[in-house]
Amino acid sequence: MKRWLKLPSKKMERLNKLPFASRSAAFRHLGEIADVRSLTAEEQAVYEASLRNYHDTIAVMEGQFYDGVIQGCKEGIQQGREQVAKAMLDAGIDINTIAGCTGLTTDEIEQLK
Repeated sequence: MKRWLKLPSKKMERLNKLPFASRSAAFRHLGEIADVRSLTAEEQAVYEASLRNYHDTIAVMEGQFYDGVIQGCKEGIQQGREQVAKAMLDAGIDINTIAGCTGLTTDEIEQLK
């Protein structure tokens, strides 16, 4: 990749016109790097701050996504336990046995009646 970074701007222009270049993430990234290298110091500082902000935003969004996945799994497990407990209640099994099998409290099971 380092060898590609030394491309003269005329070659970069020609490279960008190739049909595969616009569809490839690697080539888009290469174009971004070439553009960044031509920025002034002030423009680079603004670009880098923007890039840090972007990465921070992505990190927060990923964290929220995974928190949501974990919460959804917990809720799904709880719903599964409640369904099993309800079926066991319908089958006439006593509450203490259901509590032992499902991990639900006797109060939670009582609410399912």
